[in-house]
Amino acid sequence: MIAQWAVLQNLASPVAGDPTQRLLQMQQQQRETKSRGRWNLISIQLPTFNPTKLLQVLSPVGGLLFNRWAVILFLIGWLSLGWQLIIQSEHLANSYQGILAGSKWIWLLGVWIVLKIVHELGHGLYCRKQGGDVPQAGIVLLLFTPLAFVNVTSSWRLPNRWQRIGVALAGMYLELWLAMFAAFLWLYSGEPGLIQDLAYNVMLMASINTLLFNANPLMRFDGYFVLSDWLGIPNLYAKGTGLMTLWVRSILLGLPRNVAALGVQNKREYSIALVYGVMATIWKYLVCIGLIIAASCLFDGLGVLLALVAAYLWFVAPLIKLVNNLWQNRSTQPLNLRYLSVSAITICGMLLMVFGVLQSPPSKSAPALVGYADESIVRASTDGFVQEIFVVEGQTVKPGQLLAKLSNPELELEAVTIQHEIQEQELRARQAHFGSKLAEYQSTIETKIGLEKQLGELLEQLAGLEIYASRSGQIVARSLSTRVGTYVKKGDEIATVADPQQLKLIVAIPQQDIGSFPTADVTPLRAKFPGSPILHCPVLVVNPRATLLPHHRAFCADVGGSIPVRPTGEKIERDESDATDSPVELLEPHFYVEVNVPQDARYRLWPGQTGWAVFSAHRQSLGNYLWHQSQQWLEQKVKAAMELH
Repeated sequence: MIAQWAVLQNLASPVAGDPTQRLLQMQQQQRETKSRGRWNLISIQLPTFNPTKLLQVLSPVGGLLFNRWAVILFLIGWLSLGWQLIIQSEHLANSYQGILAGSKWIWLLGVWIVLKIVHELGHGLYCRKQGGDVPQAGIVLLLFTPLAFVNVTSSWRLPNRWQRIGVALAGMYLELWLAMFAAFLWLYSGEPGLIQDLAYNVMLMASINTLLFNANPLMRFDGYFVLSDWLGIPNLYAKGTGLMTLWVRSILLGLPRNVAALGVQNKREYSIALVYGVMATIWKYLVCIGLIIAASCLFDGLGVLLALVAAYLWFVAPLIKLVNNLWQNRSTQPLNLRYLSVSAITICGMLLMVFGVLQSPPSKSAPALVGYADESIVRASTDGFVQEIFVVEGQTVKPGQLLAKLSNPELELEAVTIQHEIQEQELRARQAHFGSKLAEYQSTIETKIGLEKQLGELLEQLAGLEIYASRSGQIVARSLSTRVGTYVKKGDEIATVADPQQLKLIVAIPQQDIGSFPTADVTPLRAKFPGSPILHCPVLVVNPRATLLPHHRAFCADVGGSIPVRPTGEKIERDESDATDSPVELLEPHFYVEVNVPQDARYRLWPGQTGWAVFSAHRQSLGNYLWHQSQQWLEQKVKAAMELH
């Protein structure tokens, strides 16, 4: 059994075998591995160096940080900081927006590089402190993102497993020290700026990112080595994935499961390694697929090439290698054609089911808002102070009825001033005419015409200080009386004139989903609002143009809605004749669709209420649907991170 394991681990060769041939095969395998590494554009290893002298210089720092009192201070600091971060959790989450905007991604990359160097220094310093050697260090580019590494394999020879666990945890320990300092700086740095942005980046990447990736035991990072030493199972990853491979080969190809060759000691180790192998394999392929999707999204045309190369290296190449090994070993391990046929048919059937038979969900949903049908929004046509309001909420009005009156003393004074200037120009024109000064007369007349045009515009604005109803209906507004004395700008909403019994739904459809939305001549969509049964509503109008302007603030995520937004001070065009200043805009364009509300359901709804509309979707294969949904989710997150606050 031991001899067989040694042969499989390339530590010995059979007596009947040819040692020279076996060495040639090993060299060929090493060349193939190096060749695949050179062409792996997803992961590129740069030249390495020996960090021994650097670690000797920094050893006093390691002695200061890796002692009992430093650990106690570390724990006290995080305990005092945790509650403050929980209180600031909403602000903490919102600060993610714009993290990559403008040139911030350069700072983020710099912070990332520094943190990874500090992380690897932690491993090296603690390994040296425990008597181990660190002969090698370098950088690996993962998706062109630099990751530092140090060779601390000498820690495997340390006699105490807690020493080995300490080496594995040392990198995260140093990063969490930096995260703690950055968190205090972020909380107490005052006004937003470069310092607070850098502190947020350090805090985020040195804590959450480190714990999600480095502490994850399913990847061969720090968390894996901690788990392996804690369980007392060396080579847990190799044993687990080896058992997983044996099970897959046994099920799909009918090959025997030679568990003893993997060096599994007992039933406990077997059970743990098998469970770990299944979980690690699933996680590995999820990460590979995620990186492929990320590469295809982030680097445009180059990303597609990277995705194809990665797919070949991670999926196609291992499959080709497996087929070659099975073919070369067919004399010692004959294939079971029955198993092979059934397995091939099963795999092809599963792929056909995912990418051909199984369809995407038959419907999609979009946020909906209750509004008034055929409403007329009364807006200020001129800047001014609200001097008087002549109506109250719920009052019935007729077309042409005076609703409110504004005042603008500056506008009135400017109109009087221009009237006096016109009179002066008329007097000068008469004098020039009687004095036969033709050139002066013509110049004065032109000036007078220009002033009269300005006066006409001012009088039109002054007339706009009186606001009238354009249609009959009821006044819909809250606390109208409190508007008296407030200043309003041109275009600001004063009130709404509508029929309270006539309601409609406004549905916000993302631009990529508008092709799936039903038209007016098909089955009505379904709408669901709290306290109301499912409504079947026909479509009335589809806005022909997508916009970033929120139709209503209730749609926006910053006030409890479901559509992500970003702050903006820019003026966004609503249509060709209307522009509105909005404090936010949507992250992606949306179409607004008006939907009729059934007569018997109107008494259950009220204006401003939010809910969801469900409509039939364009069907596609389940595989394509999951792929595109993953791409859209990633692109949305990246776009949110790259948008300025």
